Amino acid sequence: MLRLEVNRAGSQKKWAKKIGVTQPLISMVLSSKRPLNNKIISALKLRVVYERLDRTAGRPSAPTRRLGAPTGRGLP
Repeated sequence: MLRLEVNRAGSQKKWAKKIGVTQPLISMVLSSKRPLNNKIISALKLRVVYERLDRTAGRPSAPTRRLGAPTGRGLP
């Protein structure tokens, strides 16, 4: 998904400038040297949900942390 957005913009530098990050950061994310940050997550219109698994009951507990912009799909 990230590669597609970068390709649409024409270059890593152009897309990085558009979303307010540096080109080296985009390069490091694409090469798996750095994780996605909040600006990239938001620009891709993704939502990251972390949830703790309740191992004693065998079911997930309530989400503990959410990052990024809501997508209108999945959990509210």
